[in-house]
Amino acid sequence: MTAAVESVTVSGDEVRIILDQAIKCVPGDSVFLVGLGRESTSGETKFDVKPAGFRENLRDSFAMARRHSAPPPVQANRDRRLFVKIDSFDWLPLVGAPDIGGVICAFDKEDMLCLAADEAARKRLGRAAYIEPPPFIAEGELAEWQGIAREMCAGNAFGLMAANLGHVSLAAGVARVRADFRLWCLNRAAQAAFRGLGMRHFAYSLEDDSMNIRDCASQNGMTYLFTHVPLFMSRMKPAVPPGTYLADRLGRKTVTVHKHGLYYLLAEETVSLFHKRRRLEEMGIITFCIDLSFMEPDRKMFDEILDCYTNEKKFPGSCLFNFKGGLK
Repeated sequence: MTAAVESVTVSGDEVRIILDQAIKCVPGDSVFLVGLGRESTSGETKFDVKPAGFRENLRDSFAMARRHSAPPPVQANRDRRLFVKIDSFDWLPLVGAPDIGGVICAFDKEDMLCLAADEAARKRLGRAAYIEPPPFIAEGELAEWQGIAREMCAGNAFGLMAANLGHVSLAAGVARVRADFRLWCLNRAAQAAFRGLGMRHFAYSLEDDSMNIRDCASQNGMTYLFTHVPLFMSRMKPAVPPGTYLADRLGRKTVTVHKHGLYYLLAEETVSLFHKRRRLEEMGIITFCIDLSFMEPDRKMFDEILDCYTNEKKFPGSCLFNFKGGLK
């Protein structure tokens, strides 16, 4: 039986919830709340329940103590983790910084093989790095990519970031697997599906908005704070060459890019949520990512981006994309 929550009050470690209809239960019954609280390992929020006044008919209220799944308070500097995603081997010497908790190498095959052959570069990355194969892998290249993934991730040296569901098969035996934003994690049902595939950690969709992130917030979720949003992606070659700038009727510009065997249409404006980081942390989000994909390696630019992250400043000339817009 289910009922909607009419009101919630919190006093110390006790949460009192008023329901909008009568629910018959007795002390010892299990009660689950869906869509309230934080994620637990079972995918639901479970409470120990003591019916108010031990009444059989609970139209009035029930008290709940010892919230099992509530996450610990976020320790701003200790718990927060920052990833940096790069799509070029040339970025590697530039992304070392104390604040960076891990690097995601979204390389094509040539750069991935360079990384596999460069022991010094792999050691610099440490054991918190991830590889992300290209979104499109042809059937004829699948066995080679499986071999690359096995070699790179052996001994937990690298984790694997899945950009599509086919990447899950590349991750067989890999200890650390995350679902990237391309897999469209927009609700708890998607989070549960990813866990079933062995991906406990995930990235929120770039299309997501603040209210929806709040409603399905999880400390296993990662939010991109800086990225160039791919508005269009296809193997089909467009009628205009790469590097062509286009504009809509409102003057908003996009640019065509060819990378990893795919054609992209990117928004000229970067998406920057650095100045919204505190708000996300209040929701329980503690893992963030700076995505340098589609950018030429530039130390000065990277330092400027990192300064905006550290000081919670909006990156110049950027936008919020759908963060305030809301899903329709």
